Amino acid sequence: MNLDDALVELRRTLSGWGLSSADWALILHFADKLQGYDMRYERDEHLHIIVSSDDIPWGNSTNVENDEIEIPNQLPYSHDFRG
Repeated sequence: MNLDDALVELRRTLSGWGLSSADWALILHFADKLQGYDMRYERDEHLHIIVSSDDIPWGNSTNVENDEIEIPNQLPYSHDFRG
């Protein structure tokens, strides 16, 4: 899947979770690419998405500020992404 198609799917998925485009942002590598920069990173490329902890659809039981989190496998949200 190319980046444009992946972003369309990402927007559709997050919208299905009740998040508007104002509730999340794409950051780091692919955000740089979309701005026309040819940035090189020393790791595998993947999407970095920032969402306010108040908008995490499965709740926020801990302070996740400045931390990366993953969708718990037992929740339906985790099935919205495919590897």
